[in-house]
Amino acid sequence: MQLLHEKIHSEHPWLTKQSVNILSELLHDTDKGIEFGSGKSTLWFAKKTAHLISVEHDLFWYQHVDNKIKSMDYEVKVDYRHCSDMIDYVAQIDTLEDYSMDYCLVDGKERGACALKLLPKLKPEGILIIDNANLYLPSNSKSPNSIRQFDVQTGRDWISIQEQTDSWERFWTTNGVSDTVIWVKP
Repeated sequence: MQLLHEKIHSEHPWLTKQSVNILSELLHDTDKGIEFGSGKSTLWFAKKTAHLISVEHDLFWYQHVDNKIKSMDYEVKVDYRHCSDMIDYVAQIDTLEDYSMDYCLVDGKERGACALKLLPKLKPEGILIIDNANLYLPSNSKSPNSIRQFDVQTGRDWISIQEQTDSWERFWTTNGVSDTVIWVKP
């Protein structure tokens, strides 16, 4: 079923079908956002929202997506950044004002560090999206490699994220292979 959905909706980001449907309802054409990890989501957000900062670590993939951005005339809407150094990658968040983002997608490297640093950057009613959340947040998900408890080494950021978003509205979605979680900041 997921493959059929991806074939019919080939322009949709590689998130769960349900999360794409939820985001389609929550996003507005005036929204500004940031994403870590680029691809179909970059083009999809550029089409749906006013402005996107997109941060990519892989040079080959960056060049591929950059060509797509240019071919679709999205250069004005997308501030596309290549950062192969992980310190610089995460530091892109420091360029943002607090309460300045309507949405943030974390689907790249250093997910815990990025998600944690993005929390204060979200406006009230801002949206935080974590793809492959089942690999980082404990759940009862049946998706492969889902974790049941935090790992001491990698869990600190995720524990803090879970604590700080405890009162936020949350949508946990799955396609049976991977899970996408969406939080809405109060």
